Amino acid sequence: MCSSPKSSRAVSASKPIKAFGEDLSKEQRLHFTEVANRADERRKKRVEEKRRWKQKHNTGRNKQQQTSVWQWLNNFFVSLATR
Repeated sequence: MCSSPKSSRAVSASKPIKAFGEDLSKEQRLHFTEVANRADERRKKRVEEKRRWKQKHNTGRNKQQQTSVWQWLNNFFVSLATR
């Protein structure tokens, strides 16, 4: 005795998987390409602007950290020299 019910109908043949855009017309494909290219350009601009903003705003913090390391090293060696 089986616990799960079984269908008595035949299994239908599976349809072939179509790639995205296979059903698009030439005009639809061109429009899709234009929209995708514009989006890619906007993304590149946004990434570049973000990189420049970070570079501009992080330089002060990096310089401060570097000077504090140099100050620490300088103080360390000065304290060794005075012993």
